[in-house]
Amino acid sequence: MKERRSEIRIPLISERATLKLLDDSYMNKNLRDISSKGVFIYSEELLLPNTPIEVTFELPAGLGLLKLKGKVKFVNWASTKKKLKKDLGFSCVFDAMTKSHTQILSAYCVYLRNKQISAVATRILNEMNKGRTSI
Repeated sequence: MKERRSEIRIPLISERATLKLLDDSYMNKNLRDISSKGVFIYSEELLLPNTPIEVTFELPAGLGLLKLKGKVKFVNWASTKKKLKKDLGFSCVFDAMTKSHTQILSAYCVYLRNKQISAVATRILNEMNKGRTSI
């Protein structure tokens, strides 16, 4: 399968974003993955390719909101043996980022990746400590 995004995707477990559509309606959705150029959004309400949207991320540590404009690039609208219903949604490519937006999104991606690494390392250390026995 041809890769659709040129940047490394960071898989996400519990991150959410708010989407603003052209008609000024909002949707709060779970994210499957993110990169410094775009995001995959879980949704059974599918949008057509090239639909403009605004995606808002809540930055960590009370740093505020990051609002990015983009367009729907790819839509996964059918479930198959390889693509389960839980994978329905669409990808959004951020196509109008300023230099500041690019830097903030890149830093946010690094934060999310480091958060995952820390969680895995903690789990491994806890498992190692459980295996130790006192003499």
